[in-house]
Amino acid sequence: LRWGTCLQKSFANFLLQMRLKCLDFLGSYWGVSGVRNPVALITGARYFNLILYLRGKHFMEIRKPSNTEIKTILKLSPQALFEGTMGRILPTEEKIQQLIKPLLEKGCYYLIAIENDKLLGWILIGANKDQFTDTMIGFIYELYVIQEFRGKGIAKRLLKSAINNLKNEGYSEIRLSVFTENHAIQLYRQMGFSERNITMSLQL
Repeated sequence: LRWGTCLQKSFANFLLQMRLKCLDFLGSYWGVSGVRNPVALITGARYFNLILYLRGKHFMEIRKPSNTEIKTILKLSPQALFEGTMGRILPTEEKIQQLIKPLLEKGCYYLIAIENDKLLGWILIGANKDQFTDTMIGFIYELYVIQEFRGKGIAKRLLKSAINNLKNEGYSEIRLSVFTENHAIQLYRQMGFSERNITMSLQL
């Protein structure tokens, strides 16, 4: 009988420790203070309040967009291209359609960062062919975060998701193009990208 009681106590202690570890993880991830308070574990009220708190939180999601969200992206893309080219190009929506539609038709796709049904930014990825070797490589065609949401690590999250997707699709190399004045170069270098070739220009 004592042996059975010891087993029950050990199992109960194990469950308590697992519960503590889970709440530790939740607390560190969502910034909830005091979730390891033993009183919060013993009294159901505090635990219930924690669940309500977490249900009320909104978390950023990265996923493929719906058709409606793609239309929103295309409407915002002229500004995105204007900023990405450092103010050199301000295309019309019609020009954006001409640029993007062929990419989407050949299998390229967007990943979007969204929170509480609000679009924060996007990245356009897919395949491209090396012009010298005809090798198919992964390519990042566009990365953009809406201005009011910048400085929160969204671009990095999008880039990480894009790299993981392209890696899982079997590409052994990923490339992108960026203007030399673009501050995004710092992020690309941080994520392991390096300069491969340079396009030079002479104004006449």
